[in-house]
Amino acid sequence: MKYSSWLILFCLVACNLEDPGPDDPRVLQAVQDKLEEKIFEVNENCKNVTIQLAEQAVDSTLRAMALSEKLSIYAPPEKPFKPDQPTVPLIKDTSAIAPLKQNLPDDLDSMNRTDTLKIEN
Repeated sequence: MKYSSWLILFCLVACNLEDPGPDDPRVLQAVQDKLEEKIFEVNENCKNVTIQLAEQAVDSTLRAMALSEKLSIYAPPEKPFKPDQPTVPLIKDTSAIAPLKQNLPDDLDSMNRTDTLKIEN
């Protein structure tokens, strides 16, 4: 019973409300306001994206110009001069060396394995 009275009251109120038609000036004004808000949002978004792309293009252009100026100002160092080899006079060898054995045997296993290099004093 409690809910039925609320239901009856709701139906009476709903029937008394008038439905504004599409030609109602309030509806037309609301639609116009929504349309202007949407156009403003789209224009702001487009403007922000355009500004970001322009900033990137300007930054890369300025960076390229700065690098080209830097490279033209600061040249790499020249290749160092390599001097010629000095001429060092040969020193006369003062220690005489005894000659190696002249007659080597045909069979190397039978050869005496002692040091054949002797320094003469």
